[in-house]
Amino acid sequence: MTPAEAKSHRSFWDPSIAASLKEGTITKPDKTIRNPYTQKPLKYKDLLPVVFTPVDSTLSHAQVEGSRDRYMCPVTRDVLTNSMKCCYLKTSNRVVNAACLDMILKDGSDPINGKKLTKDDIIHMHRGGTGYARTNMLKANLYRPQMALA
Repeated sequence: MTPAEAKSHRSFWDPSIAASLKEGTITKPDKTIRNPYTQKPLKYKDLLPVVFTPVDSTLSHAQVEGSRDRYMCPVTRDVLTNSMKCCYLKTSNRVVNAACLDMILKDGSDPINGKKLTKDDIIHMHRGGTGYARTNMLKANLYRPQMALA
């Protein structure tokens, strides 16, 4: 179907459109689950256990009130949100605030269990779900002409 013909139809479910589809134009989706970063097939042995620290009841009421946040950083005791940068420590399976990462690396040991910690033991977690495109430095794939305002 040409773009001109597509504009003449008001709905995509019109029976006349089905006749114009060619056999084999739609391919089946890939059933393998892939790593979002490397696009390689994801294996069960590559998954890591994650332990989130629940919010402590000793925090002030202002920090917890009306909040859906139920987890906190075990080092800084800050409430973790979806707009906060977080890191995963492989040695203790814990999620910590990225703000305390310099302090943790300087000591060279995991603050939760005291094991030796290197840069390879830290995984930076991808944040998302804030509703703002700029949060994760996304780039547009389609550029359109825009009206210049003076």
